[in-house]
Amino acid sequence: VVSVGGGGASASLGRPARATCAVCQIPVRGLLVWCQGCGHGGHAAHLRKWFEGNLECPTGCGHICLLRRRAK
Repeated sequence: VVSVGGGGASASLGRPARATCAVCQIPVRGLLVWCQGCGHGGHAAHLRKWFEGNLECPTGCGHICLLRRRAK
């Protein structure tokens, strides 16, 4: 579950991370990406890999975060 509205970036300033990656369950420090529909998110690299083969949110909330796959 991600707490949107200030998480990852604040951790790089010595404050605790407020967001947990939906894929690896580790707190996000630095760049945080999230779905504006369901609010879940995480590390950019983990979500990029997840959405190579999935359309739904990795948390299991049922939201279709990726409307269509990008052409390669």
